Amino acid sequence: MAQRRSEWADPTQTGAFEALAELLWTEREALEQLLCKIVVGQLVVHAAANDTSGPDDGTSGSTDGEVDDILERLRLTEVLRAAEVEELARASRLPLDVTLARLADVAPEPWTTVLGDHEAALEKLLTDLEGFAELRQLSLREFLG
Repeated sequence: MAQRRSEWADPTQTGAFEALAELLWTEREALEQLLCKIVVGQLVVHAAANDTSGPDDGTSGSTDGEVDDILERLRLTEVLRAAEVEELARASRLPLDVTLARLADVAPEPWTTVLGDHEAALEKLLTDLEGFAELRQLSLREFLG
């Protein structure tokens, strides 16, 4: 059975919680940057569609490289996050594939709040990104019509 919050007396876990929180901040920042790039990209596409002044200035290639960099950072962060979650799962006798929400449920304060806040923010960012992906597919379907 999983430990209760009051049983997280091992001070060595504080470092694991801090490392996890730092990785979650990194993930949130990367997702926010990705969302920003998508929004800016859509604005550029719409502006270019309405602009009859001349050819593309070639700036979209640099944006693609920036998105690739963000996606690579997200992949690396996810691997590191999985390692930290696994360490905390072992310490709490939870399954190694424990969700962030479940880990937050059993974590001591302030980590219950910190992890819960990160989980909610990540969920919102992912929902926003999925919304843009759905909108893009819808726009493509309308275009191909």
